[in-house]
Amino acid sequence: VALLKLKLDPNATDAKSGRTAMEFALAVLDHRCAGVLREQGALEILNPGHSEWALCMAAGTCSRRAMDHWCGVGDPDWQ
Repeated sequence: VALLKLKLDPNATDAKSGRTAMEFALAVLDHRCAGVLREQGALEILNPGHSEWALCMAAGTCSRRAMDHWCGVGDPDWQ
């Protein structure tokens, strides 16, 4: 949402991860933030391997709800 306050492109990608703000919001199941991004023109284009990446993001933010969701959606490699 800070991107929008600065009048930046809501579809811009992070230089390091190559992910958009929408991908980050969806990864942690922040539907309110995703809704604001959609209202401002953000597209829901997901990079390959999004669900596995989102599972890592959910674990990194300690979001049990998001971890449960992405474990069911993605194909985690348990090795």
